[in-house]
Amino acid sequence: MASPSWNDEPVNYAQLSCEPCRKGKRRCDRALPRCGLCSRKGVGCVYLSRRQARETHRKPIQTRSESRLAATATPNNLPSSSVNGSRSNSRVDSHVSHASTPFVSLESPATSEDAASATALYFIAPHIFQQAQLELPQIHVSIPANLSPFQNNSSRIRSIAYTFFDSIHWWMPIISKRGFFAHLLNPLSQRRSELSLLIICMQLYCEPDFSPGTGTLGINALYHDAKRLHFRMEAAGVLSLRLLQAGILIALYELGQAIYPAAYLTVGSCARYATAIGVDKLTDNETSIGYGNTRTLSEVEERRRAWWIILFLDRFLNINNPGRSLATKNPTFNDFLPVDDKLWDDGIVKASDFYTISQAFTLEMGMFSRFGQATYMLNQALDLVSPDNQQSAIERNQQITQLRRTVYALITVSNAEADARELRVCAGFCPQLSICSSIIFLLQEHQWRVNRNNMSDVPNNVSARDTWDETISSLDYIATACQGFRDHVVDATSALVATPFLAHVVYQAALFLIRMGQGAPDSIVTGRISLYKGLLQDIAARWKMASVYLSILEAQEITTASEAMCGPRPFRYSHETNRNKE
Repeated sequence: MASPSWNDEPVNYAQLSCEPCRKGKRRCDRALPRCGLCSRKGVGCVYLSRRQARETHRKPIQTRSESRLAATATPNNLPSSSVNGSRSNSRVDSHVSHASTPFVSLESPATSEDAASATALYFIAPHIFQQAQLELPQIHVSIPANLSPFQNNSSRIRSIAYTFFDSIHWWMPIISKRGFFAHLLNPLSQRRSELSLLIICMQLYCEPDFSPGTGTLGINALYHDAKRLHFRMEAAGVLSLRLLQAGILIALYELGQAIYPAAYLTVGSCARYATAIGVDKLTDNETSIGYGNTRTLSEVEERRRAWWIILFLDRFLNINNPGRSLATKNPTFNDFLPVDDKLWDDGIVKASDFYTISQAFTLEMGMFSRFGQATYMLNQALDLVSPDNQQSAIERNQQITQLRRTVYALITVSNAEADARELRVCAGFCPQLSICSSIIFLLQEHQWRVNRNNMSDVPNNVSARDTWDETISSLDYIATACQGFRDHVVDATSALVATPFLAHVVYQAALFLIRMGQGAPDSIVTGRISLYKGLLQDIAARWKMASVYLSILEAQEITTASEAMCGPRPFRYSHETNRNKE
């Protein structure tokens, strides 16, 4: 019997390309049971019949037409399959139905199941996500009708942006000014809903309050709407830098308005979200993100700045409770600092413009780069005063001494750079200078506790002999800067540049002088306490946390005065005190 020819062998090739190759528009060898490309990438290989293929590729067209009807549809009269209907989002769907949340849909032509699978792979099996060259879906969340002017009114958007970048941006530059006007305001750009949320959050900082008589939204209502919309986007699975920036602005607003515990919880949420989208890698200057896509160095810098402000906020919220756990890892000497603000705003960042923390005191680094240095030192200070610190007393005191000297050196360098470059710093008071003074006061409080052998509370009355030279010099500097600030604050608009960190360090300085005055302060101390309280009253119109600080100071004055009769000699504000300590 003759041997069979090759024509008699079983067929080893499919008639159509496999579904993964068809979706990815890749050449498929149609080998059975798996094509060669899917085998190499380690992904599932599925062959569909001609009828199945036709039905599958009709679905994206239906999805797009459904999304066009989203603006007029309500959640209750939509079919369940049209609202991002994967089982993984069932909790989101129930929340959407209960709260009458606007329609949530996918902008990409992929089905809900494909989007849910891609997002799940991104977290569960990131190596497969990369091998399969998948991309995270673009999800659109419709803006409520009462917030639609923030999405559709171009002149209002530009007005908000100009006010924001002329005031808040100088002390918290985390949004690219060039990118915002060049790309984000383009009506053809992607992610319009995320941009709308970002603009809503920017508006929180642009006016002390809205006029109820005009029928516009009140500031409290705007905050709660922004908070709800941010949650809905997170719940819908939106992953983007714009949503993170909106969350940071919400956290800053909550901190400044003393909205607790929301401020603390929002910062922790931002930390997790930032880690999820990969902005926490401060040692990475890589511009390539795979699949032929790249980021510019300015975009890399924008992501890095978001992480630096999260690092700071996480530590600033623990400054009065150093024993509380942080939500972020500690920065290291090899981490990159933010670049010079002007270079970033102008979009001319080069690789040579990046400095690491170890390259500490180069002369021209920019305000936000100094802010990063101050954050790193704040982290060191919290570690040193933490009750969990296991170092010996001698070793800890040596490190505290070195740190307070380094911090004061940063104050000196920052002032020199500001004078040389004529930076706009509100009468010489940058955010990093507030932070540096707060660090010195934090270390001083720890030292007072050590001297009293009481680590649980700060004494109400302290001796001038226990006060460092750096503390006295910081108090002198703050008094000069605060007087200059009050001279420049002539109306509500100029008060916009006041930072919550300025309010905090002014509160600390006033509290120190009340304790050191021991119930009977001299005329210099009395005048400075009055200056600080007056400045807090000015800032209270902008940040409600200043009102909280004022109430604490008033209570402290009463407590200190009641103990004045049995304390040591009152503190007299003179540098001769420091020389006598020797």
